[in-house]
Amino acid sequence: MKVSKKDHETGRSWCPYCRLPLDLATGVDTDDRPSEGAVGICASCGEVHVFAADLSRRRPTAEEQREIDANATIQECRRAIKRSLS
Repeated sequence: MKVSKKDHETGRSWCPYCRLPLDLATGVDTDDRPSEGAVGICASCGEVHVFAADLSRRRPTAEEQREIDANATIQECRRAIKRSLS
């Protein structure tokens, strides 16, 4: 797993869980800008969100949540962020 050194502006939106204002995204294993359907993890609360077409953040649907739960890379990133918060 490699975290990108490139940040992408996403426009300001809020974490759908803790309401932290967010305006940047950094990729894991990619330097690409996020697009609709991409997954993000809040740096404040460690919860997983999904990017909408306008790059605002929303909670995942039930189907998306099942895919997120089964994705080892996402879970590893989430654990790392949650460890950094404690």
